[in-house]
Amino acid sequence: MKIKKYVFIFLIYTLNINVSYAIQADIFVQSTVNRASKVLSENISKDEKINELKKIALETVDIRGIG
Repeated sequence: MKIKKYVFIFLIYTLNINVSYAIQADIFVQSTVNRASKVLSENISKDEKINELKKIALETVDIRGIG
C-alpha cells in the first residue's frame, strides 16, 4: 500500500510541474539583436567591436548543444 501511495504522490507532483524558466524565443532573439546593434553603433575600434560581439556570442550560443 505504501508503494501505491508514493507512486500516486510522484504522479501528482510531476503532473503539476508546468513552470518554465526559459524566456520566449522572440524575446531572446530581440534582446540579442539589440545588444549587438548597440555594440556596432558605438564609437569604438573595429577590433573592440569584434571582441564585444564575440562576448555576446559566447553568452548566447550553446556551442556544446549545437555540437
